[in-house]
Amino acid sequence: MRIDLTGRRFGYQTVVKFAGVHLRHSRWVVRCDCGDKRTVDGASLLYRNNRRCRACTHKAAVTHGLRDHPMYRVWADMLSRCRSKTTKAWPNYGGRGISVCDRWLDFSAFWADMSPTYRRGLTIERIDNDGNYEPSNCTWITHSAQARNRRTNRYVNTPWGCMTMAEASKRSGVDPGTLYNRLKIYTDINVIFSRALLYRGRKRRSGY
Repeated sequence: MRIDLTGRRFGYQTVVKFAGVHLRHSRWVVRCDCGDKRTVDGASLLYRNNRRCRACTHKAAVTHGLRDHPMYRVWADMLSRCRSKTTKAWPNYGGRGISVCDRWLDFSAFWADMSPTYRRGLTIERIDNDGNYEPSNCTWITHSAQARNRRTNRYVNTPWGCMTMAEASKRSGVDPGTLYNRLKIYTDINVIFSRALLYRGRKRRSGY
């Protein structure tokens, strides 16, 4: 049974009328706040994949003269991985329910919230990895720190119980990179966290 979306508002768009069915998908005519009209899939509205027209988004960036600013690329990439199923990163973001809050569909709002703490070379990071992109859940970090966080967020079994790799590295004294490589080679947790193995490796490399 089709849900009637006529008159409902989704982000910056209001549903004007039903436009028929195409490939089993209900299509709806929507009007963006900028005045642009277009036809979209109902599912894209319900699941927050399509809440503002491209013309309106582009206009906001051009109006503020920030289209060439690094933060604009961060914002555009954020929207893409959460809304576009053709994006390589989709399965880890939009595909698992991560969305961008309605406020941040407007670049000017994203700029107002995040630019005071931005520095060139930083990238956006969600504090709660299962949370959405929104002011209360986002901060700026370096690219290297982001990569390290993704790796150390992994939980592993240790002689002291289950913990993140960052915690396991600190407890065992084994470097996170070394620990990550060992987990791909060994299955015995006592071997994985052995400092003696670390020392033996150093001796082999030094020729003793």
